[in-house]
Amino acid sequence: MPGLLIAQETESNSEYRVPESGSTLLWGDWSLYEKLDELLSGTGARVRFLGAVIEIMAPHSTDHEFKKGIIGCLVETYCRIKGIRFSTFGNMTLKDEAKEAGGEPDECYCFHENKDYPDLAIEVALTSGGLNKLAFYDKFEIPEVWIWRGGKLTAYVRNAEAGGYTAAEESAVLPGLMLADVEPCAALAYTSDAIAEFERRIAG
Repeated sequence: MPGLLIAQETESNSEYRVPESGSTLLWGDWSLYEKLDELLSGTGARVRFLGAVIEIMAPHSTDHEFKKGIIGCLVETYCRIKGIRFSTFGNMTLKDEAKEAGGEPDECYCFHENKDYPDLAIEVALTSGGLNKLAFYDKFEIPEVWIWRGGKLTAYVRNAEAGGYTAAEESAVLPGLMLADVEPCAALAYTSDAIAEFERRIAG
């Protein structure tokens, strides 16, 4: 873990330590975002940029990685059963200076065909605070975002014409998939149990 980060281009010209948990927000421009992203490469910490705000996120915990993985397995199980072609792109970098946004989802997928940006982004939020996740994904016009927070899984579907997201009970990019079937399975303690229960639900 690196030591203090000197944020010389921030509003307060303060020193920022990479957080052990949660995230730290600081004012900064695109140049500083790229510097911090390069500096923290390989440490496990992540950096996200939106507008004039930089978020430094602590390395993922075991709980975070487990929850991300289990939700991803359920998405892939649904696609396999329904015969939907998909590709997993993990935490692919979404980065565009003109959009004033840069960062990575926890997990993401393309369906039917591979594209420059994913159809579905998944975020596991085990702590509060941080940048507005939906505002970030809106910059890249990501059609759907799932956020796990406080034991609840919510799907947000983007308005393709006006922008912005609305919470939905059914996935738009995976028609027929109800979040009410995904959420209780994602809460189980073992991935194998979650998949078995999910298969039972969607088969019924």
